[in-house]
Amino acid sequence: MAGIPWTATDLTLPQDLASILLTEEYRAAEMKRSEYQTANAKSQVLTGGTYHYLHWEQPQLVVAAIQQLMALCQIGLIGLKMEHLK
Repeated sequence: MAGIPWTATDLTLPQDLASILLTEEYRAAEMKRSEYQTANAKSQVLTGGTYHYLHWEQPQLVVAAIQQLMALCQIGLIGLKMEHLK
């Protein structure tokens, strides 16, 4: 992938940014160790469904997670900064 201007360290989330990870129950521990789980106290792993396409099986869980992140953003609890958006 020559010419791509990022490295593996650039692909991780800022640790002060809240993340909500959606996964199957058996993968919860793996997700808690992943690069997508941040140190923000509002970060969490939500489990549901029985296969990869969680948004088809449990769309209400996906909607609730998105609404929760949006609410955190609106009240300023996720530490979102302009540099996160670059």
